[in-house]
Amino acid sequence: MNINRKNFANIILILFIVAALAGAVGYFAFVKKSEPVAQQSPTPDKTVNLKTYTDSNLNYSFQYPPTSCESQRELGDTSLALCYLPKGSDGGAKYNNGYVITLGFISQSQLSVMGITYCSAYPNDSLRCESFKIGKVIASIDWGTGADDSASAWISHPNGGVVTFNLQPVTSESKEILKQILSTFKFTK
Repeated sequence: MNINRKNFANIILILFIVAALAGAVGYFAFVKKSEPVAQQSPTPDKTVNLKTYTDSNLNYSFQYPPTSCESQRELGDTSLALCYLPKGSDGGAKYNNGYVITLGFISQSQLSVMGITYCSAYPNDSLRCESFKIGKVIASIDWGTGADDSASAWISHPNGGVVTFNLQPVTSESKEILKQILSTFKFTK
């Protein structure tokens, strides 16, 4: 009979522990659910304040974060250079750890003279070459070797030629901005 009482006491103790744990889990779930939303940190929206660049001759557009050098373009200048300088930078030598993204276009006839690119010859070099699609066209980025401190993105134009983005220097921050810009690129016709 002592064994039955002992087993009974153990069962009661186990039930008590399980009930206490279930109550604690329920309490913490209720407290977590009822926390004010203001205490949760919001995820920043990288599309806030983006500007849109549109090329009506080549029929494409993309969005980009505001830049400190855009205002330096002269009236009628159709080239686009996006300069991103650290806060407090004066734009001095080697961009003071900032970076520049320039936009260009290579016509089909110019491509014929240029020949093949590194990433066209070695598309499986995943450390250097990255391919992706923008709509129905193929695009690629050549991140360079690291020694040349520059990268180049090529987007095949549906009517021939390529739209280019050149980045200098290549840093983790500049790569992120270039990828953000490329993710918004689209042909308008």
